[in-house]
Amino acid sequence: MSLSKPVSIMSLSNEIIIEIIIEIIARAKFSPEGLQNLRDVHKRFDAIITEYEKSIAKDILNQRQFQDAKNDFPGLQTDRSMNYRMLSEFTRRYDTIYTITHELLKECDYGSTLMLHNISLVEVGLMLLYRMHDLDTYLPRVHLLTALPLQPLVAIRLVLYHCTYAARRVGESLISRNYYHHDAATRSDIELCFAELILTKGPEFILNILRYNLSTGERPLISYLNASLAEKMLCEQRYALMEILHMVKEPKHRLADLEFGDRAKLVRGHSLD
Repeated sequence: MSLSKPVSIMSLSNEIIIEIIIEIIARAKFSPEGLQNLRDVHKRFDAIITEYEKSIAKDILNQRQFQDAKNDFPGLQTDRSMNYRMLSEFTRRYDTIYTITHELLKECDYGSTLMLHNISLVEVGLMLLYRMHDLDTYLPRVHLLTALPLQPLVAIRLVLYHCTYAARRVGESLISRNYYHHDAATRSDIELCFAELILTKGPEFILNILRYNLSTGERPLISYLNASLAEKMLCEQRYALMEILHMVKEPKHRLADLEFGDRAKLVRGHSLD
């Protein structure tokens, strides 16, 4: 009577091995560094990760880590180009949003009006900036700013306000506290350009700030934002921001503590009412 040998992984069929590895990769928390570490485990892992990239990437996208990514960043064409680079882009954007909101919250100690109940609204504003950035060209961005209803515009404008305030307090370059008290005209011009750069370049605009060219002759996007806000708020442009700041001070205002479903609506450009 012969004894049966224990089953080793080498005796499993190739299809089963592939399925096991794909399942392991899909269920692990994704990061570019983690994916590279898996590639380095064994050349078989590396081959499978490369050969089944689209399938693995789609499986990862359906996991909890990225379950809201399509709604948070609708400008990314996930259906046509889902791959590891796209997952890395999602990761980078979420990390950027987290870092920005963390820095803005730190400014609360110095008198910023950013309050905890508005964090989700600021996150929506940053996601909308990514949506604008994904449009890539000027005219589609103008169309978006003029077509968005009031509430998504409020999210964008609030981000511009808080980012400008934070940069003014802690910045060490052109936008900083150095010009804040003694040169109101310069401050106004610089902060207008700063807001325009945010709208044009997205949350990572500061990487390119020294190379940005304002000599195109195009009307600044901030002017479209302000005009669209004023039109929808039924007030003069100069009063729009004051109205927004007055509204968001209330912990129970309509856009406070947003649920994921409401976040998705705003990022898609819809009102909640």
